Amino acid sequence: MNWTAVTLILQSADGITEEEISEIITAEVMHLPIDGIWQQEGRLTLYFPPGILLPDHIALMHSIPFIKEISLEDIAQQNWNKLWEASYQPVEIPFLLRIRAVFHSPNPLYQHELIIQPNMSFGTGHHATTRMMLETLIEHPPVALKVLDMGCGTSILAILAEKLGAQSVHAVDNDPLCIENSKENLSLNQCRAITVSTLSSFQPNLPYNLILANIQRQILIEQLPFYESITLPGSQLWLSGIELADKDLLVNTAKACNFKLVKETSLSSWLLLLFEKY
Repeated sequence: MNWTAVTLILQSADGITEEEISEIITAEVMHLPIDGIWQQEGRLTLYFPPGILLPDHIALMHSIPFIKEISLEDIAQQNWNKLWEASYQPVEIPFLLRIRAVFHSPNPLYQHELIIQPNMSFGTGHHATTRMMLETLIEHPPVALKVLDMGCGTSILAILAEKLGAQSVHAVDNDPLCIENSKENLSLNQCRAITVSTLSSFQPNLPYNLILANIQRQILIEQLPFYESITLPGSQLWLSGIELADKDLLVNTAKACNFKLVKETSLSSWLLLLFEKY
């Protein structure tokens, strides 16, 4: 399979770091039908399956601030794989967690080392929203809890939850490619307590003690009543994928669904909100 690569040259701005600009643009394009995003210095490259890129997609990108130039190129799969492996670096939280690809050598100095086959699914640990979730799981291990990972991507959060002692984990995504990638990653990490489902076939294992949802803001808002229906008082709900400006909207919507905010964490322009059901 080939891809159409759309490269966005970033426009610098006073008072905003390049990392923050990249995250702002990423948030704007994540709903497009892309297979992946590759970040380099001064640019972002979006990978569209063949025949999917539309003029409306290009028009949307032109409307996003901080994009100076847009270029298109057809990329063959074999070239993409080499490029991906050359640029992909392990994610490390010294010396607690290391997330590496299958082509990296092990490092026994880390307490937990997870293996991810980076097949374009979101959730390798590189993005701030995923990293905050990983760090919080390490800080608050879900020992003996029933965990739900909504919008699982690679299932990296589900895998870490199992390694940290979760009783069971259900990983759910609406993208069949993410489901396939998740199953591959579960095998690589010898997971035994994780079930993977598409959203359409999801049958909740009620009730959940902890829900992890690293998804776009609008989907979080739409799914909050569902999270309320599959939890009991005392259950935890961790929401990521939230920009700083959207905090009040998420907090108020969660409150209407009987979740109270107990903690928040921020990294760059992103928030992780921790709620408890009351």
